[in-house]
Amino acid sequence: MSTLIVIADWNGYPLTRMKRLGKNVFECGLQPLLNNIKKYKSGCDFEVVLSINFDRNESLGLDHYSSLMDEYEFISNVLFKEDNIGMDLGAYNFALNKCIGKGTVRDILLMNTSVRGPYEDGWLLNHKSLFYSDDKVGLCGISINSHNTCVEPNVFMPHVQSFFLYFNTFVFTNVFRSEIPGSKVNLNKVQLIEEGEIEISRLVLESGLKIVSSNFPRFLYKKDADWSIPEKDIRFTRKYGKFANKIPKLSVKKWFF
Repeated sequence: MSTLIVIADWNGYPLTRMKRLGKNVFECGLQPLLNNIKKYKSGCDFEVVLSINFDRNESLGLDHYSSLMDEYEFISNVLFKEDNIGMDLGAYNFALNKCIGKGTVRDILLMNTSVRGPYEDGWLLNHKSLFYSDDKVGLCGISINSHNTCVEPNVFMPHVQSFFLYFNTFVFTNVFRSEIPGSKVNLNKVQLIEEGEIEISRLVLESGLKIVSSNFPRFLYKKDADWSIPEKDIRFTRKYGKFANKIPKLSVKKWFF
């Protein structure tokens, strides 16, 4: 069965926007993301479901999301959630509980519209291959963080960052109990990170499974193992680019974020 890709967005965002990450400012948004998905071959079958959070008091202007189905044939559905509770995690959870029926067996990719890319053919197959590169992998992403950087001093809490999460229905049903952690948190970003993004990986690790990222595809982390890649959020480190290029690559191509 094809991979289900859920793309989360907030109606308050324009289809194309600029975002700052550290000192870098870059273009992102739903439209550039869809354009790149259309431009580059995925390498395996997929369908896209858009999950749009919106303020029920500002529900005008939603028609343009549905019209995207005419422009991008891989979009199978557009779902609207009448609040922003849980933010991206809430949108992910809303879509999965609409789309994943009892007994469904398929791969799942969750991503938000701050993701840039893909920029090369085979982008989806490469992450699928990484997820299945070891029978104990439970979660695959682009970027992996060693610590909870929301508290001082930072605490070691390894986690895949939630703007891009690849897993399958076994993990969703048996590890997450059909509920994405953090999906009920009400607009508190620190709480979302701790009870959502970090909790997602914690549950995977506590279940005996591993986490992995395409930035360091040979580093498959399991609970209580040694941490042998750079610590904390390496996206903000000046030397990250040079360091990452020294890591032996599998077949996984690089995304940008």
